[in-house]
Amino acid sequence: MAASTLLATRDALKRYLGIASSDSSQDALLDQLLAYSSERIESHCRRRFAEEGLEEIYDGSGTDLLVLARRPVVALEAVYEDPEGQFPEGTRVPESELALYAQEGVVRRVGASFPRGRLNVKVVYTAGYAAIPDDVALACVKLAASWYAHAGSGADGVARESLGDYAAEYDRAALPGDVESALAPYREPAAG
Repeated sequence: MAASTLLATRDALKRYLGIASSDSSQDALLDQLLAYSSERIESHCRRRFAEEGLEEIYDGSGTDLLVLARRPVVALEAVYEDPEGQFPEGTRVPESELALYAQEGVVRRVGASFPRGRLNVKVVYTAGYAAIPDDVALACVKLAASWYAHAGSGADGVARESLGDYAAEYDRAALPGDVESALAPYREPAAG
């Protein structure tokens, strides 16, 4: 799955590697490394970082809390409750009855509960980052730079090879320690 956005720029990677910004001889490689690094980071963090509009349908829990699939929430446009799952305008929950905990991605129903039911609550919202956080961008640059260094030394990520009816197994090794540490606050818990 491709990353939702590049988490760092080619210029940032060039600065980190000490490559002159005017040197375009490796731009295609650097772009590919940034794309792979962005994808690997989103996979590791179990989240997409790009800001995007979402429309999701949930099962009503019978509680006053609804945990959204994405965070941070930039804007909560509307919440609808409809046991029929059609969600016409008349089923919209008044804004005054909702509280948003944006960083946590949680909507609270003030003074009431989300009615228990199957696929009976629709939420329209925007989540993600308009600007990628600096520590995530630096982690992406560091990961791309480490792959760049390994490629130059011939370490291409092949964990095991065979010769007869050629087979190769690629290493999905752990991220470098400093990259993993920088990403820890952004990693979503495993679904479970």
